[in-house]
Amino acid sequence: ILKTAKTRSDYRQAHSVQLQECEKLMTIISTVSTTSEKIAQCDEAISSSDLENACKSIIDMEASLNSLPNSNSEWGTGNVCTSLRREGSSLRFRFQARLKRLYSSCVSIDRGRITVHKQLKGMIRGEDMLIETPIQLSDILQSLVTIGGIESIIENMLMDIWTHFIRLLWREKKHLTPAICIAPEEAEFMFETIARDNSDLTDESNKDNSLGICRLPFPSLLDSLGTIFGFVANEVLNTKDTLLQLFASGLQRPPISLGNTLLARISALLPKTEAELTSFQRSLEKPVRDFENRLCAVGLTAALLSAEDSDDSDGGRDRSGTTPTTSESSTVNRTSNRLSAVVSDLPSIYAEHRRQDVLSRARDVLLADYHNCMLASGDSREDNPSSAGDVGDTRALLNHSGGSGTGPLRFESCLVSLASCRLLRLVHEILEQACIASPRMANVLYQCSRDCLELFLAVIPLRFCDVIETVPRMGALFYNDCIYIAHNCTLLTHTYHQALSKTDSSLSGCLGFVDYLPRFRSAGDHCLMKHVEEQRVTLSDLLSRVHLTAACQSSGENDAIGGGRGGDKIANNQEAAVLVVRHFERLRGQWHEVLQESVYERIIGFLIESVLRSVTTTVLQSDMISEAATAQIAKIMNTLQGMKVALTHQEDEMILSVTGSW
Repeated sequence: ILKTAKTRSDYRQAHSVQLQECEKLMTIISTVSTTSEKIAQCDEAISSSDLENACKSIIDMEASLNSLPNSNSEWGTGNVCTSLRREGSSLRFRFQARLKRLYSSCVSIDRGRITVHKQLKGMIRGEDMLIETPIQLSDILQSLVTIGGIESIIENMLMDIWTHFIRLLWREKKHLTPAICIAPEEAEFMFETIARDNSDLTDESNKDNSLGICRLPFPSLLDSLGTIFGFVANEVLNTKDTLLQLFASGLQRPPISLGNTLLARISALLPKTEAELTSFQRSLEKPVRDFENRLCAVGLTAALLSAEDSDDSDGGRDRSGTTPTTSESSTVNRTSNRLSAVVSDLPSIYAEHRRQDVLSRARDVLLADYHNCMLASGDSREDNPSSAGDVGDTRALLNHSGGSGTGPLRFESCLVSLASCRLLRLVHEILEQACIASPRMANVLYQCSRDCLELFLAVIPLRFCDVIETVPRMGALFYNDCIYIAHNCTLLTHTYHQALSKTDSSLSGCLGFVDYLPRFRSAGDHCLMKHVEEQRVTLSDLLSRVHLTAACQSSGENDAIGGGRGGDKIANNQEAAVLVVRHFERLRGQWHEVLQESVYERIIGFLIESVLRSVTTTVLQSDMISEAATAQIAKIMNTLQGMKVALTHQEDEMILSVTGSW
């Protein structure tokens, strides 16, 4: 009995597993059969005129395909399921391709012309059958939204509008009145002037998709753009919310970037002076308001936003293609008047534009060739940049030798770079404009003038560091620029303090440029002292080749003969002293008539003093000096007297005033 019971249990268990496997296979076979039927139905539906039914068939077919066993399933992963999935994907792509062909037959965008067929019937290009039931354009677009592919349609439409309308509008000089024809089955929009133009669309100026300078008046430009977008929204997109959101999102992105493009156009039209700003602002208010109202009326409000201002790069539409949520819509409404807000805040934009223009001019001045120099007498308003041609002319130097100012404000003439003088002239120009500007603009221009000086300290030492730090003449020129600008900072403060205080009372307590004096003087002193120290080290190296210690201890027959270090052989001590004198001659060529005369005399006097102290200290510290050595030392000292050739005034009294050891 027990054996029989066990045998029957094993039998039932084995058959139970087989029954479960059969049930799984039957389910898979049923699913495959159902899927095959839906694929056949879909194949028939996508060739018909009933696009809505075709979309439903596609969705049902894909639902059945998703229910098939996947690659991780234990059963049903063979070639049959793979083939069905491939067939389903192929049908979807065929349907998308057909919808795009139908759309191309409905909408045509050419030079200055948009032609719309709102329904298709009869023989259509690309179709292998006669269409008896009319196919509506709105159904085509809705089908593309349902099964995907509408994004590429919108992108191509925007690119065509950019190529055949916007870029061509930028070339026109007069207002264009479009010819619009709207019928129940067809609609057409055309700018006849543009449509008749046969100029090449791929000329050099448009290779980088840049618009260049717009010749069309701004109100006319807004009117033309509003008319184009309104026609597309009403006649092509049929005011469908999803399509309008996609279209508005595309208008935000390059190459059109509608909001940024119009803002750039407004910035380009800003007047030269603040006095004209009010009338310019009034001339924009009505055209901008009408343009915004026109876009809002057709649901393209979001097109006025830039890509950065939009919460979502898809223009308020999520990835699944659904309509925007309430919070997303509120974002659009909150910024719907972006252009109007810009026009209302035009004084701030004008101020920022002026600031950018001033700093751009200052940067261009500072990045010019720094080695170009001129004669400066102190006040940049009186100094003439054309005096750069007089550099090296003795008569011109005499005319400037007196400098300008008296007492503490006296400035000795010297050479400065053209960049420093032009920069200071620009600062004067800015401050003169600030004196007659509104308080807000005066504050901006005053800060711009200070920024120009900041640019000098930031740009010149870095941009031209290779010559400033290695060439003594250029180091001296940078020093002159620093003291020249520092001197003019004092003049600027005295000249404009009262006028600017009246224009903007908030500047009365902090107005001035005197805080720049220590910064400029410190930068100039540091540079010049670095060069002076380098020259002192060089002279010390040259002087070391004159072996005075050996000469002081030499006897008549064994007079010391100097020798150079590092393999440099010097014939005798006197020739080594000649090298020192020649180095002073070279320094005169680098610094004389470049530095202020008093500064030059002090520096050369310091270097001569360092040489003389080194020589005399060696001689005076010697225990004994032979007669022959005395004659040799006398020759060396006589040779070193040639150092005075570097001084401007070579009388002994004048030399003693700068070199005490003379």
